[in-house]
Amino acid sequence: MLLEEELERCMEKKPTLIILDLTQTIWTSSVAWGLLLEVQDHFVETGGRLALVCPSPAVLESLSLMGIEDCFSIKRSVAEALKP
Repeated sequence: MLLEEELERCMEKKPTLIILDLTQTIWTSSVAWGLLLEVQDHFVETGGRLALVCPSPAVLESLSLMGIEDCFSIKRSVAEALKP
């Protein structure tokens, strides 16, 4: 899975912030959300941040239906995500 491989590669560098730009995303599987929740949990433990940028209404709805919309920092732009 490309997302899993990319997240693993990013996490190896021990970042304090990962910005995931979802502006072109129209659908996300529950497996992908599970991976992102794992990354978010890691950041909660280490003091880092995972920011989701501009998710589409469909993506926001899927987050809401799963009850996990409050688990993520959701931003309107990359510039907003870069702010502490």
